[in-house]
Amino acid sequence: MNKFDDIERKENLEDVLKIGEVIEIKGQKVRGLVFNEKNDSYLAYDGDLIKNITVGSFIKIRKGFSNVIGRIEGEYIQRKELSKEDYTDKNEKIERIIEISIFGFIDNNTFIRGLQQMPMIGNPIYILREKEIQKIFAFFKDKSKTMDIGKVIGYRGNSLCLGINNLFASHIGIFGNTGSGKSNTLAKLYTELFEKYKRKKGFKDNSEFLIIDFNGEYTNSFYSNKKLKKVYKLSTKYEMKQKDQYPISKDYFEDLEFWAIISEATDKTQKPFLKRVIREIKYSLEHKELLKNKIIGLFEILYNRSDKYKQIFNDLTKLLSILYKEKRYIMNSRLEKLMVNTNTNGYYKNDNIYFKSIEEFKLFLNQEKIFIDDDIIYKNFYDNNYFFIFEFFVRYRFIYESLKDMSNEEHISPLLKRIETRLPDLKKVFNIKEESDSSDENLKIISLVEVNHYMKKIIPMIICKQNYDLHKKNISKRKTLHLIIDEAHNILSKTSETESKVWKDYRVELFEEIIKEGRKFGVFLTVSSQRPSDISETIISQMHNYFIHRLVNSEDIISIGKTISFLDRVSYEMIPVLAAGDCIFTGTAANFPILVHMELLQKSLQPKSETIDLVEMWKNEE
Repeated sequence: MNKFDDIERKENLEDVLKIGEVIEIKGQKVRGLVFNEKNDSYLAYDGDLIKNITVGSFIKIRKGFSNVIGRIEGEYIQRKELSKEDYTDKNEKIERIIEISIFGFIDNNTFIRGLQQMPMIGNPIYILREKEIQKIFAFFKDKSKTMDIGKVIGYRGNSLCLGINNLFASHIGIFGNTGSGKSNTLAKLYTELFEKYKRKKGFKDNSEFLIIDFNGEYTNSFYSNKKLKKVYKLSTKYEMKQKDQYPISKDYFEDLEFWAIISEATDKTQKPFLKRVIREIKYSLEHKELLKNKIIGLFEILYNRSDKYKQIFNDLTKLLSILYKEKRYIMNSRLEKLMVNTNTNGYYKNDNIYFKSIEEFKLFLNQEKIFIDDDIIYKNFYDNNYFFIFEFFVRYRFIYESLKDMSNEEHISPLLKRIETRLPDLKKVFNIKEESDSSDENLKIISLVEVNHYMKKIIPMIICKQNYDLHKKNISKRKTLHLIIDEAHNILSKTSETESKVWKDYRVELFEEIIKEGRKFGVFLTVSSQRPSDISETIISQMHNYFIHRLVNSEDIISIGKTISFLDRVSYEMIPVLAAGDCIFTGTAANFPILVHMELLQKSLQPKSETIDLVEMWKNEE
């Protein structure tokens, strides 16, 4: 075969792939007429069968020496206008029209996204050959900097390889109903990343991955080697050992915002009170020897304000019970001997004997072991957990200000009740240290499956805030933090009615700040949720890359359509009918929305989110 025969053969093959021509152009939207003889499901090309165009397929429009690339968004038929003289078969009276969205062109064998090239009416439309399809999906030439995510649906011979920088140095959203494959996608993304870089020292030293796992699904995922990850199985059901608690820096213990959020303190009265408490704590930690004098001083004030005794009796009992580590009824019995006589404005220890002076009063207190010894100060108090110290000084300050008429008891009492309720749970899950977590593992999984409902909102906020603030301070070190939150609607909901508006707004605003400003500090957020409509629109709209699995709730679908600008009409309409494991990937890491099948991880690394097999469970006989 000479070269002229070869050229003629190629031209004939090209004619096989030519399926129509452009008949209308409106902006980036193009309409094409499909030739009648090219309406079969498959076309024979060079000894192979090629699948013909359908909605979602890519096509090429040849304009001179340029190849414009588009995607079919829809198709329909219309009647062909015929003159009276035309004699035609019934089948020739209709025409097949395809609607095309232009999104790029091929130049020098490289696909370029954009509208620099636009077709003209009459330009021929072609089916893409395999090597041209590969160019479209080849987002990055350097394979060492890419990662295989999944298989492109409709082009199963092609894998979706995304740039690691473009994907993981970004905020990622993974959305889908239960059973759609959402959990597997999250696990697969980061498992593939860890497997690729687990032997790289720079990866281990310079990047930290923190996974908030609400349902305990991922404790066995990501790394097959358990020594490479740290799993915190937090629980409010029982007392945890210190080594199993999550470490919190002492700086947060002395942070007003930390306590104001935990206790839902009001701005005008309760927050200023907490500020005075924290100031009291800082001073007392620097001058530990003054604690005994504080207690003595409290009773001196009480001696002169005996009218307040009945009012503060219960709080005084709790305060001294904390200090002595004794049961309240023991301290209660001691303090009951101090009764108020309103006629004489003094104290008595039986019906007839009164205290004639403050010295006599102090002597009685010593006899009843109300005043503490120095060894108790250091053994029972300052060596204790910081939560213990905070609880003591909250009550001390409340009694002090009540006796001094510095604050209104009605305003502060609700705050004390909330603190009293929440501190026991905080003591169980957090261990306050001089410094925050400094473990060697760069992957930490926080399992919250055994944590009560309220603490499930508190714990992620505290942990994420601490790590975010730390990275902001250490911005010069150029390290990255990747916050990964499964079932994110639990803490990012803008519609929750089970908490105060102040506390809800603060929590959501924290994550909105992370997603808007975190990139500057090397902090990136990945959220996974089955209810995107519950999540703040600001958070969803500020993400860079999305994996969208099947969603059937109309509010969720509308929310996705309103907030994600990368979706085209075809992809949007496919969301409710996606099969399990299939998703639409769209965002800055790709040139266009892509339908992808996410393959299952090996059984040992899969998240524990599979549906129970009832038939298998019920088949065993007695």
